[in-house]
Amino acid sequence: MHRTLPNFGPMRIRLPCRVLPMLLAWCSVPDASAQAVRINEVLPMVHPADSGWVELYNADPLPVDLQGMLLVRDHYRVTLPAQPPLPPGRHRVVVVHGRGTDGRALLHLPAAGGELLLFAAGGNRLLDAFRWRAVPPDVSIGRLPDGAGTWSYLPLPGPGTPNRAVQRIQGRAPAPIVQHTADGLVLSTCPGCTVVCTTDGSAPSRAHGTTAHGPMALPADRTLRAVAWRDDLLPSRETWVRGRGAAPDEAALCIDPAELFDPQHGLMIEGDRANHVRKGPAWVRPARVALPGLGDTATVAVRLRLSGSGSRSLPKRSFNLSTADGRHSLPLPDGSTWRNVVLRADATPHALLRNLFATAAVHRAGDRLDVQPGTPMPLTLNGTPQGAYRLMPAKNEDLLLTRTGAERLDIVEGPEGRVVKGDRTAYERALGMLARRAPLDSLEALIDLESLVELACFDLWSGRADHDLNMRCWRPAQPGGRWRWVLYDMDLWAPPEDPSASRIAQAPLPAAPYLSALLDHPQLRPLLLARTATLLATVLAPAPAAALADSLFAAHAALMRADHALWHRRMAMPTPEESHADLRAHALRRPGHLVRHLAEFTGTSLGTVSVLVPENAQGTVLLDGIVLPPGRHSITGFAGAPLRLEALPAPGMRLLGWEGCREDAAGAWADPAGDRKVRPLLVPVVSDGDGL
Repeated sequence: MHRTLPNFGPMRIRLPCRVLPMLLAWCSVPDASAQAVRINEVLPMVHPADSGWVELYNADPLPVDLQGMLLVRDHYRVTLPAQPPLPPGRHRVVVVHGRGTDGRALLHLPAAGGELLLFAAGGNRLLDAFRWRAVPPDVSIGRLPDGAGTWSYLPLPGPGTPNRAVQRIQGRAPAPIVQHTADGLVLSTCPGCTVVCTTDGSAPSRAHGTTAHGPMALPADRTLRAVAWRDDLLPSRETWVRGRGAAPDEAALCIDPAELFDPQHGLMIEGDRANHVRKGPAWVRPARVALPGLGDTATVAVRLRLSGSGSRSLPKRSFNLSTADGRHSLPLPDGSTWRNVVLRADATPHALLRNLFATAAVHRAGDRLDVQPGTPMPLTLNGTPQGAYRLMPAKNEDLLLTRTGAERLDIVEGPEGRVVKGDRTAYERALGMLARRAPLDSLEALIDLESLVELACFDLWSGRADHDLNMRCWRPAQPGGRWRWVLYDMDLWAPPEDPSASRIAQAPLPAAPYLSALLDHPQLRPLLLARTATLLATVLAPAPAAALADSLFAAHAALMRADHALWHRRMAMPTPEESHADLRAHALRRPGHLVRHLAEFTGTSLGTVSVLVPENAQGTVLLDGIVLPPGRHSITGFAGAPLRLEALPAPGMRLLGWEGCREDAAGAWADPAGDRKVRPLLVPVVSDGDGL
């Protein structure tokens, strides 16, 4: 006997509130034995870490053997294993979402909707088809009653038990609409629907929250979560509203407190279950964020996880935010937008000022390194102040692709060169040539040598203890792509007198910044020594570096003081004034110690190049690309590592040449050996009519 069940898929059904229903459909089942086996209930997966499942039901008066039956969705398929026959009128969960030995999903049940097919053993006979559209979290969808041709959402999923619901539910309530009035917020929704809201970050539900009956006040530091429902409809999507009048330069996170402080799975708990190292989808949480540039009350749905490594053991945590749908972007104050941003806590001593200083110094030196643009700002978490954070794009492919026109990148990080994106074949080839002291032109084809040398210079100047751990480099994954380095996490500096060169050079390849290989290379060694001398005479010279430290402290002192007041009793934290003094002392004292120690370590003698720079009306003088102000400059350098000078004549002037140094097509070169005095010869341009 051939029986055809009605197909609900193409029908148009009018439901309250103009909400499109989720539809189920079942195809014809031509077999008298297995035809009564139904796909009875499905729990789709909202997030990759969720456990979806499929339940079968036997509507036949006889037991049915399930072995060999196939469940198919698109290219996913599962063959049911040997198991006891399914008795009549009984349910069985036959598939729980998981992954095979190859890492691929065994059966993917997307919450956005899909079609699941059940075939008889051998796969040549279709037994049932089950279609669904978008399903909210923690809601299943199935036949009501069991095995019937009618369906319902099931707010209380029951795997392996009869499907139950107070009444059939085939739609979803619309989200509450918010109006700002003089008396407060007014929430409205469909006729007969109830609206419940919370302001502590927790999720509103029938059992939790405040019922909205009229205008309500929302404090500026709070975020409202509101949901609507009716007995014949599923609860709506949530409406989020941030309180008006919040600080315009502030970031605000709103998240269910249970996601942070649940004793077993909370992100912020202490003790044995503290999330110091746990990563992966199971440790990602839904949240909302308001950022400067989003608007007065706007929030964006994000997926939140903890960020960092060792800093996770501190009470003040960093957060990584990704847009929930992976398409929309989060704005930064500089006008850029990103799908993935970091709110960095800078919880280690002196971290905020040191990172800001390093970023500014890299820019002043010509951006030979890549750095994350970041803006210090206050952060609130469910309305509670969290102190000073830096908002920045994550140092991932999205950020680095803005530095190149390439479509794909290779990215590696850490002392072992762990692959973040692409592969490490080109990385191994480049390091191999560096270790073999390949000629400079061969290395230049694989490595942006200016970027590598700059990394070594900043690591030497800061003496940072984790130079090998905090390494990330990247290249366009295409012919001719060269490796560049990213400077980040510049917080663990050595004291000004630290002999950093000998310590850092002890780390063998592939530990960055590969100092021993740079110093052993006959052509790279003078480039590194000359660039170090250049930076110590310009951007990192005592006077301008101390002035930069003063400027950064003046700009952020109030935020730093508020941060210190919140956290200094819970973790080791110097006062803002101590951080400023520490940075200033390093800026003033480090150049003298570094240049002497580097000379001793390399067995190189020191010398002086005295450069007379003319007034701006005559022209501009560059020391390896960095502008020297007018006047006489006494630059301490390393013998055998000539400094590169360039003169740019002002309009109406021309360069005759240089006095006191050799010249070639790349510019003028002054070797510090012999204490040289040099100056550009700039003269006015005289027309032919004036006698030339």
